[in-house]
Order: sequence, then C-alpha cells, then structure tokens
Amino acid sequence: MVKGSNNIKDLGPQVKATFAGEVLSKDSSNPKSIFACRAASIEAVKDALSEKGNHDMSTVKIFPLETVHTSVLDESSL
Repeated sequence: MVKGSNNIKDLGPQVKATFAGEVLSKDSSNPKSIFACRAASIEAVKDALSEKGNHDMSTVKIFPLETVHTSVLDESSL
C-alpha cells in the first residue's frame, strides 16, 4: 500500500501499473492507496516508487504475485 497515488500510473518504463485504487486495512479506518503492476522485480518497484514520488517507503508493502492472463489464450481450441 502506498500513501497518495497521484502519480502511480507514471512509474517509468520498468513498472507498468495495471490497477490503482483505495482499500481499508484491518488496523485503520483511513483508506490507503493500493495498486497492481507488472515489473521485473520487487526492487524495480521500490526504485520506481522512490524516484517518482514522495512516498514513505517504510509504509510500503509489496507482495509479489505471478498471474496468468487466460484472455490471450485461444479458447476455441479447448
């Protein structure tokens, strides 16, 4: 989660944002910004956030996920 997502969509060529929004965490009633992105590594995301914004990196949590987008598969062959 990051605080303030004004420039989340412009994190540079190494990080492509795919979703941005807000979420309530269990321990807080204040909404926090959250986003999903495609990147080569956790370090690439941290570097992009550090360079492009004034984010408090001590509050940033990064969860790496691998996903498969089935919409690009030819479903007619199944």
